[in-house]
Amino acid sequence: MAAKMTIQDAESESGWGMEQTAGLVLFCAVLLFYGFKAPEFAVPGRWAGMLSSFFGLEPSRLPVRPLWSGLMALAAQLPAGQAAHLVNLLSALLGALVSLLLFTIVRRIPFSGARKLNQRWSVERWPRLMAGLFAGLIGAVAHPIMTVATQGDFFILDALLLLLPLWPALAYLHRPHRALVLASFMAFGLGVAEYHTLALLLPGFFLWWLWQLWTNMQLRSLLAPLAVLALFGTAVAVMLPFAAVSRTYLMAGGGEPVTLFAAWQAYFKLYGLELLRSVPKVGWLLLIGTNVLPLV
Repeated sequence: MAAKMTIQDAESESGWGMEQTAGLVLFCAVLLFYGFKAPEFAVPGRWAGMLSSFFGLEPSRLPVRPLWSGLMALAAQLPAGQAAHLVNLLSALLGALVSLLLFTIVRRIPFSGARKLNQRWSVERWPRLMAGLFAGLIGAVAHPIMTVATQGDFFILDALLLLLPLWPALAYLHRPHRALVLASFMAFGLGVAEYHTLALLLPGFFLWWLWQLWTNMQLRSLLAPLAVLALFGTAVAVMLPFAAVSRTYLMAGGGEPVTLFAAWQAYFKLYGLELLRSVPKVGWLLLIGTNVLPLV
C-alpha cells in the first residue's frame, strides 16, 4: 500500500508540516521585503500610462491586458495617489506569490528513481525543501523580478501566469488525476489571454501533455479534447468580453461609436502586434543551425 502512495499522500497524512511552514515564512518575508521597497508614487512606465487611461487622461487608448486592466480600473476608483500606492502594493503581493510558486514547483520536481515512497521521501525531503527555498529566494531577489514587483508593472502578473500552469502539471506527475489536467489547461488559457508570449509556448505545452497522457494511458479518452477546449474556452471567455467593454475607451472624448465587431477586431490586432513584439529580433536561423541541427 505504501508503494502506491504519492508524495502528496504523505504530506496530507502528516498535516501541516515543515514544508508548509517554510513556504509560509518565505511568502511573508518576501511580501514584507517588497512592501517596504514599493514606492507610494506612480513610477513612470507602461503601467502608469495604462492607469492614466482609466483616469480619463488618455481616453483613446485601448487596453490590451484583460486581467491587469481590470485591476487598474478598480484602482482608478480611488484618488490618483492612493491608486498608485495600491497598485505598487498589489504588485508586491503578486511578487510574493511568484516566490511561493517557485518554492512549490521546484519542490515538486521528481528526481529520484526509488519505487517505494518511504525510501523516496526520506531521501528527497531535505533536498526538495532546500531546492525550493533557494529557487524562491533567488527569484525574489533577482533584479528583473524585484523591479516589476515593486513598481506596479504588469510583468509580475505575467510571471505568475507563466508559473501557474506548472503547479497542477507537476502535481500530475505524482498523482495523475484528470482534474489536474483541466486545471493546468485552464490556467494556461488564462495566461494566453493576458500574456501574449505564452501563445508561442503552446506547441511545447501540448507536446508535454500528450506525452504525459500517453504514459498514463489517458490519451484515448475524452480528456485531451476537453482539456484543449477548456484552454481556448478560458482564453476566449476572458478576451471577448474585455474587448467589448473596452469600446467605452475608444468612444471616450467625443469619438465616433464603435461596433462590437470593430472593438474585437481592434483588440485582436493589438494582440497580434504585441505577440510580434515579444519575439526578439535575433538571428533565429543561425541559432537553430548551430544549436538544434547538430542534435539531429
